[in-house]
Amino acid sequence: MQQKYDLILSNDIDSLYSCILIKQVKGYEVNYFYDFKNLYQSKQSQNEYIGVDIDLMEGYCISNHVTRLSEKDKCNPKAYNLNNDVTNNTYKQKYSMSTALYLHKILNYPLPATEEGKMILLAIDAGYKGFYNPDFQDIHKHYLVDVLGFEELYYICQKYCIDDFISIIIKYNLNGKIWFNNGGLQTNIKLKELQEVLGLPFFMPKIKFTKIKEFECITRPITNEKTKDELDSNIFSLALTRKNYVNYSKIKEE
Repeated sequence: MQQKYDLILSNDIDSLYSCILIKQVKGYEVNYFYDFKNLYQSKQSQNEYIGVDIDLMEGYCISNHVTRLSEKDKCNPKAYNLNNDVTNNTYKQKYSMSTALYLHKILNYPLPATEEGKMILLAIDAGYKGFYNPDFQDIHKHYLVDVLGFEELYYICQKYCIDDFISIIIKYNLNGKIWFNNGGLQTNIKLKELQEVLGLPFFMPKIKFTKIKEFECITRPITNEKTKDELDSNIFSLALTRKNYVNYSKIKEE
């Protein structure tokens, strides 16, 4: 019998959309929530977890960020990530679109049927931006067309302008957040409207969560470090948010 996994949802639309896709195809449920300062668990959780749009140092995860400081650094061998071979030295060669878009490919899940739905998918994590930046146009097309095979999304970028995508972000509040409140999860992302356009079940998990771990969240420049081990200890998740800047959460000591 195929092993089941529990999903860790993080605090944004990319993780939520990605969890929904995984549930549609694999049937895995969200039984953890991670806001980068705390990890919450449901009483229903009983399986090994997968971090969704979360760059875990250990264990299964699927994400879209650069996680290696240099060629000396190692990536998590259980991470599904198009940027596993990218470092801060090759940062401009990175895949700069969403985890959700990547999951449409690896799960072989159909793209949204409407142009507006396709624009929503491109707007998540500002996945459209590379098309309009001369420094990233070639690598953006490489990933979107050659790697993912989504030429129809490339045509959407050609048809619309940056302001059109910004309007989509505002319309559905795609930059909104998900947060823990009184045992449950809340969001200001417009889930009902997304569900109507995308035909996917966009709603918060209707279960109770309990905090099981606390973290210290750190953002700082990379200086002389060449590996994540040199950077700090007890790191739970880590991602480069700019070429020479890193965000990570380390487990708080008791």
